[in-house]
Amino acid sequence: MYLDEQKMHTILITLKNNFPHSEFIFDAISTSALTVDYSQSAVSKTNAKFTWGIDCFKELETWDSSIKLINEWLYFDMYIDRWKSLNLDQEILRFKTMGKIGYFQFS
Repeated sequence: MYLDEQKMHTILITLKNNFPHSEFIFDAISTSALTVDYSQSAVSKTNAKFTWGIDCFKELETWDSSIKLINEWLYFDMYIDRWKSLNLDQEILRFKTMGKIGYFQFS
């Protein structure tokens, strides 16, 4: 999210070239999360800028034929009972698809 798409592409290809047949996990935000007003969040206390988001991790497979998506999770898929107990489950639904974690393998 802090790097643009070209830098992400370069990093993944560099990893593939240096660590063939490895696995990696990373998190990303959706393109809709790029438009959120973060002025009231911790992000506003830094110079960080969100510059890249991805809506479908399968898209990374088009970057290089050796990139394979193994699995993905949404941030808020975990601890749903906790969100419900705090009466936040409906609020979470608005943000549910804005962040995800992807598990990949270089074939």
